[in-house]
Parts: sequence; C-alpha cells; structure tokens
Amino acid sequence: MGGTLDEKNCLNNLDDESLVDRCLSGEKEACDKLCVRYVKEIFRMSYRFLYFPQLSKEENLENAKDATQTIFQKVLENIKNFRKKSRFKTWLYRIAINCLKEIRKKIEDELKKRGKLTEEGGKINHIITPSLNDKLIDEEEKMCIRKAIATLPDKYKILLILRFYEDKSYKEMAEIFNIPEGTVKSRLNRAIEKLKEELKKCHCI
Repeated sequence: MGGTLDEKNCLNNLDDESLVDRCLSGEKEACDKLCVRYVKEIFRMSYRFLYFPQLSKEENLENAKDATQTIFQKVLENIKNFRKKSRFKTWLYRIAINCLKEIRKKIEDELKKRGKLTEEGGKINHIITPSLNDKLIDEEEKMCIRKAIATLPDKYKILLILRFYEDKSYKEMAEIFNIPEGTVKSRLNRAIEKLKEELKKCHCI
C-alpha cells in the first residue's frame, strides 16, 4: 500500500512532459494522471463551447461529458505523435478545439433535423452588463451572455471562452493557434464586437 501511495505522489510531482515519456513507455498510471490533471478544465471548455440554449441543462452536461471523453480518447490514441515542439497542454487544447468544432457541427445538424434551432428557447431576453468577467454579474445575466456566445461562429466563440472563461493569456492563446500575439488580440477584439452586436440585436444591452 505504501509503495502505491509513493508512486502516486511521485507522479503528482512530475511535469507534463515527464508524464508523457512514461505514458509512451506503457505506464498506464502516467496516462491516467495526464487525463486527470486536465479533465476539469477540458470539461468546462466543452460545456461552454457545446452549449445550446435549446437543450436542457442535463442534455448540455451530457454532451460536454461525452465530448470530454472523446477528446481524451483522441489524445491517448495520438500521444505517440506528440513531438514536444510545443507544451503538452498546448497540444491538448489544439486537439480539444478541433474535436469540439466537429462535435458542435453534429449537434447543430441534429437540432436542425428536429427543428429546434428556431424555437423560442434560443432567444435572449435578459438585460445584462457588457463586462464578461465582472464578478458582480448574477446568474441570470451570465446565462444571457452564455446564450449570446452560443450564437456566434466557432472562430469567435472559442476565443471568448479561452480568454474570459478559461483565463488564457494572449501568449497561451497564440501558442494554441500558432499565430502571433498581435493577431490574437485583433481577432479577440473582433469577437467582442460580434458579441456586442448579438447582444444589441437581442435587446440585451
């Protein structure tokens, strides 16, 4: 028992790249540790990116859970291709974003077949403040912002989620998308403007 605890403590102290090395050598515990280390933040991002106001909370949560599982399955299947040209976390986010775009498209197609994308449930009717990271925003206002973000194209949606919900720096986002920081800033500004347009269109600001 003591040896097992020592091994777990050892894995906890290892950085991502060391865990990747152990994972590649066939150490299942190292692979599990990599997944556990990032599962919460990948789940959060999945929930926000795949959120549809036309679906119930339970359905949105289930979609996020399934997506998170799919993402980590893909990570473990492709980890042998990780060349350490970037940080593991950056590589993980690239895979996650690509997976989420594909999954969201499938959900959208299914909702269109069911005629749900034009239902009243997709409209935004609350009054909100324009600040995304204002801690004083109440739950109703947060829901309004979430619904507005859900209507945006993927290229804007993911930028807003990474910056304002996942608290990623411009540098981290530049690494994930493999573009200059200045480009990240200009694209994010465009995403914010698009969000404001959507909120005004729905009489939210």
